[in-house]
Amino acid sequence: MEERNQNEKSISLSEIWLVARANMAWVLLIVFLCVGIGTAYAYFFKKTTYTATIDVAVQALYDVNDEEKENKFTITVAYQYSALLAPEYEPVMKSHEIISKVNENKDDSVYKISANALSFKYTEESAYFTIKYTYSQLGGDVATTKIAVADTLNYYVSETQKILNTNETGNYLFLKDNLVVTSYANQEAVSVNTGKVTTIFLAGIIGFLLAFVLIILIYFIDDRISTK
Repeated sequence: MEERNQNEKSISLSEIWLVARANMAWVLLIVFLCVGIGTAYAYFFKKTTYTATIDVAVQALYDVNDEEKENKFTITVAYQYSALLAPEYEPVMKSHEIISKVNENKDDSVYKISANALSFKYTEESAYFTIKYTYSQLGGDVATTKIAVADTLNYYVSETQKILNTNETGNYLFLKDNLVVTSYANQEAVSVNTGKVTTIFLAGIIGFLLAFVLIILIYFIDDRISTK
């Protein structure tokens, strides 16, 4: 047992630093190589992500007439029902039936919509929710793509309103006339994320980690005496 303990090599930070200094060329080479690969990927292979949003309000389940406007309780109940109805739009508007109909009716100026590119943000206490459409593309003109992405989301919402109001099956009849768009997608408000800085930064971190692993391997493999 004592002989085995004597042969085991303990970790010494000072000795690891000496190994790192002796192999600094390899350390720098690994880091620069990873950063170079990350930069090439960021500029030539990574897609640019475009995000457009539309704010939507859900109307009350029934109209409030002039006599009921003075009844705060009635208005409160109507608002609560609207808030409960908001989450119901997510499975409906992302359904295969809705998506298929929207894509069938689309013109060539907008992209085809997909359920995976759509997301909904809402809270249980609010009768408002936000539809977010995310589109990724490699290359292309940024300004033109922003316009197309905004037009795609606007077209999708307008077509969905038509489908909900003219559906023959009656599956979505309870959502009829309740979808109210309060703000349409604007190409100027479409966010653009190239991810270049993040990709290069992560590549540098990976390079440092690989260099550290290399130094540790050299430290444990090298059995020469390096200190007095």
